[in-house]
Order: sequence, then structure tokens, then C-alpha cells
Amino acid sequence: MLKFCPLLVLVVFLGCQPGDMFYMEYDTCGGKEYVVDRGLVCENDSLVHKCGNIVYDPKTSNQFCSYNQLHDKCNGQAYDVSTEKCQNDTILTKCGDDYYHKETSNQFCSGSKLYDKCGGEMYDTRTSIYCSDGELVFDYKVLIDSRDDKKYKTIIIGTQNWMAENLRYETSNTKCFNNNLDNCEIYGIAYDWNTAKTVCPVGWHLPSDEEWDKLKNFTWNYHYAGYELKANSELWGNGRGTDRYGFSALPGGYFGEENILGVPFFSSTDVSETYPGSAKIYVILSNELGLLFAHKPIDSIWAYVRCVED
Repeated sequence: MLKFCPLLVLVVFLGCQPGDMFYMEYDTCGGKEYVVDRGLVCENDSLVHKCGNIVYDPKTSNQFCSYNQLHDKCNGQAYDVSTEKCQNDTILTKCGDDYYHKETSNQFCSGSKLYDKCGGEMYDTRTSIYCSDGELVFDYKVLIDSRDDKKYKTIIIGTQNWMAENLRYETSNTKCFNNNLDNCEIYGIAYDWNTAKTVCPVGWHLPSDEEWDKLKNFTWNYHYAGYELKANSELWGNGRGTDRYGFSALPGGYFGEENILGVPFFSSTDVSETYPGSAKIYVILSNELGLLFAHKPIDSIWAYVRCVED
């Protein structure tokens, strides 16, 4: 029996084992080489395909081999017998205890349950949304800040309940983007680090690194978390997002670098030991897809506050 491992010449000295990249094992049958473990078996110096103990021809047979058993093809097609079945010459996909046709069904599978599509589209069932007249609507709730009676939309994303807009509670040490009071109504109020730590309403708090990361990892693709958390608004210019989860981030300015179209948010996690004199912020930028983070000097950074429920 021969072994073939088309890597570097070093394999001549080191050898290669099953599991190595490009590892293939060859044998000979009737003087011809063939790849072992591809369903081919040598019998009487002739190569035959076997499924379990049964000889068959995969090119002409109306059956296919899976888990060492032969199964009838479905309208001429093989399928994954562990997650699919054939019904009326149609391959159906398993979802929990049910089966459905992915291409034509008006339903989709999420968490082993079937859900009706909304306007023909799938959606993330883990988010607080509902379907109304064929359109997805975020199921926002309202938080009333007892300190000043200001109202804020809130949205459940996974297991967390987030404010869906930036805090606008006024203190003696706050800023509006470009020093324009109207911008505080649009984008919220920016705070310094010491104020940000204590400014959330009762029952809510400044999110930690762990909570920001939980939000980031909840998105369908955490590399694109910023893109999915941005509002689908012209205020982002060409960098608008999908707002898939109702977080609705708006570009209220990167303070200290106002020419950058983006929005910074404070984290409550203390970084004084690792980065003395700094605070940590999470940043969404118009020209980036991710939810980024940075460390900025406490005495110069201003950022927005998104509170999360206790």
C-alpha cells in the first residue's frame, strides 16, 4: 500500500498521517492505483463501489450510499438523510419535528421551530420584532426617566434590554455635537467619563465590556456588528447600516475628532490598571463595518451613553 502526501520534501523524512493536510492513501488493484476509502473496493483485481456489503454503481444506480446504507434518490438527487427526507419527489429539510421545503416554503427554520416569513423575508426571531401587513416592526417599549420625564425607546436584543437611543439627561458637564443644542435632541448628550459612570436612570446602568461583547456576538456576523447596529439613516451618508436589531445608532460625532462620521459609547469596565488615565469606548464609524473599541484619555474624551437594564 502506498501513501501520498503532496506537501514539502520534508514529508520524506517526517512521513504523513491520516488527518494531515492533503493526505491521501493509495492501493493497487489489477495493477492500477486507486484512492482508498472512497467507496472503492478491489475484488478479483477489479474495482467496485460498495455500500456496506452491497455492490452498486453510483453512476447508473437510482440509489446513493449514506452511512453505509443504500437509499433511493429523490427525483434523481442524493440528499442528507440525517437532516432531509424525500416526499413526493421533493427533498424536505428537517426543522425540529417538522419538515419543509427551503426554496418554496413561506416559512423558515429558527431554533428548531418553523416561523412564517414576513413579506417573504426571514428575520431574526431572537429579537423583539413582529410582522405587520407584511413588514417587520420593532417591538419598542418606552422608558420614562423619572428625573426629567424624558422618554426613551427600548428594545430587547437577545437576553438584554437596551435603550434604543442615546441618553439625553442634562447635567452641569455635558456636550452637544458641534455645540448645537438641537443636536442633543437628535443624537443625545455626550458626557465625560466621570459623569457617564453615574448618569443612567434607576434600574439601568452603563454597560460593561462583557455586555457590549454580548451584544456584538449576538449579531448574525460579529465582524459586521457595527453595520447591523447602525440606523438605516441618511445621516450616515454612504455608511448607513441595516439596523437589523433596532439599536438605531446615529453618527453624533467622534469628539476630539469631529471630522470623523461616527459615534462613541462608553463602557463601564475600568481600564485604569492596564491603561492609566484612560477610559474605554466602543465606536461605530461610517466607513467601518465592525463595532470597534479604543482607549482614550479621560481628560479629553467625550462619548455617548446607552444604558442597559439591570
